[in-house]
Amino acid sequence: MKASLKKNKQVLVAGLVLIALVVLYAKRDSIRNFFRKSDKMPSSYAANTTNFIPVNTSNDTILKKGSTGGQVRQLQQLLNEKHRNNKPQIIPLLVEDGNFGPKTEAMLKKWTGKTTISINQLVKDLQ
Repeated sequence: MKASLKKNKQVLVAGLVLIALVVLYAKRDSIRNFFRKSDKMPSSYAANTTNFIPVNTSNDTILKKGSTGGQVRQLQQLLNEKHRNNKPQIIPLLVEDGNFGPKTEAMLKKWTGKTTISINQLVKDLQ
């Protein structure tokens, strides 16, 4: 038995690593939520600074790739809500981090056909 284990040690380790990766992939949303930043920070504060500088509270500010802050996070929440309500979900949900990157832009384009938008326009377009 010991000789068999020594002989197949690499195969067994590779199999265990593969199983662990499959489990992590299946539970990725739960893991992401566990490590997500605290939702206790007001959405009207910029998430990318340590001193929390208030952002423009107007919902008419145009958001585009490269934008950051509370309004982008609100945009991501609205897009995720729309995406969650439409099955099947092939594209994963956005990480609500307040950074308007390529994934946020792709999700926005999927649901509105636009690459830049304000919160007010998004609410109208999603209805």
